[in-house]
Amino acid sequence: IKEMTMEVWMAHKSYIITYPINAGHVLNLVLSHHLPEKLRTVQPNVPIEEMRSEYKDYDERIKRIVDMIPEVVSSRYAQAKWPLILTYFQSRWPLMVTGPLESWSSPQKNVVLIGDAAHSMVNHMAQGAATSMEDGAFLAKCIGAVVEGKLSVGEAIGLYEQERMPKAYAKQQVSFINGEIWQLPDGPKQQARDAAMAPELEERYIVRSPNLYGDPQTVLEVYGYDVEAHADAALARHF
Repeated sequence: IKEMTMEVWMAHKSYIITYPINAGHVLNLVLSHHLPEKLRTVQPNVPIEEMRSEYKDYDERIKRIVDMIPEVVSSRYAQAKWPLILTYFQSRWPLMVTGPLESWSSPQKNVVLIGDAAHSMVNHMAQGAATSMEDGAFLAKCIGAVVEGKLSVGEAIGLYEQERMPKAYAKQQVSFINGEIWQLPDGPKQQARDAAMAPELEERYIVRSPNLYGDPQTVLEVYGYDVEAHADAALARHF
């Protein structure tokens, strides 16, 4: 926890991501796991013991943190001047995926989808909100050309769809792939994955890695993507 790093704890059909926020004063945990049945909406009032049971076989270091969650919550009430009886519940959130759709706009091009409405994705690359902001930035550049009288609204929306739909679809796929890699069952594939990721843990230079968060090529394509430069280039090609 003292190191300003993101950690991923991997297991069959589940994983935990931890990372510091607020300059290291807060530790955030993302806990993701598969259920036997599909979850189609938010499940409220899930007892916290159920969550702890999902991760009961994890490494003792991270399990200690998971088991602290109720105590951390209750510390907010330590100064209360009256007795409180607290029951801890949590919500279980499904990971929903949209598309790929044939179009992100109405036939008249007067209604346009961006973000999760167009391409919700699993969170295994942490790109849902980022991709939504990319949509907004790209669309803004296209609408800017409309305001300048260089494009019609229909042309602007068409260009937005043409350029952004493949990018969003690629992110959806790489998110699926990373989740599969992280949640392998124990066995030869898991052992091969761990061996291939070992150089990262040893802070050695890597050229490729099955950890797509750290793979140099994927990092450039996903986290190094400059949406405004992409929009400028697409507009220049169009003109």
